Amino acid sequence: MLGGLTFYADQPARRTRQVVGDLLVPVWVALWVWVGTTVHARSAAAGQGAAKLETAGGDFAGSMTDAGSRLQRVPVVGEELRPPFDRAATAGSTVQQAGRDIQTGTDQLGQLLGLLTAALPILLVLSFWALARWRYAQRVRLARAIEAYDGPDVAPIKAIAGLDLASLGLNPRAAGPVDQPPVDRPPVEPQPPADPPTGGFTPPASPEPR
Repeated sequence: MLGGLTFYADQPARRTRQVVGDLLVPVWVALWVWVGTTVHARSAAAGQGAAKLETAGGDFAGSMTDAGSRLQRVPVVGEELRPPFDRAATAGSTVQQAGRDIQTGTDQLGQLLGLLTAALPILLVLSFWALARWRYAQRVRLARAIEAYDGPDVAPIKAIAGLDLASLGLNPRAAGPVDQPPVDRPPVEPQPPADPPTGGFTPPASPEPR
């Protein structure tokens, strides 16, 4: 019970279904988290080609730079031989940067796809589950509030509104002791004191002193 709300039924069959449903929710969440992680990993694996491109571009740029440096030492024509190699090294660096950018974009795309793949079904199920549990708790609260009102006219209304205890898996509350209304009794009027009996009886006279 939370904040005066009841989220579970009294009858074992209904309560068991509710508990099983609640336990399936985290299983569902864990399943789709795993799916989202797998999608991200697969997308990251697709960027391995870009990693090879980055490595090849870097190696090519380094080789051209070294070759240009060696040719620059050649007397007379060294300065004229180096520029083509420098331009080739620049092209290799450009290929290296392109491979790096492709890897970054692929990783970001994989993160987005993994997040969307996991978040959409998780949020959908959590929304329906939370709404269903909240509506059940509200119906239980209303059913308990009108439980004392019963009769041939009230029972069909409860059944139509889904507020009868049986459909909610609830047991009737034990009836408490019934207070008896006070009984009105007439006030007791005081009786006048009874007169001493006479009946012609005369008490004996006390003897005279001698």
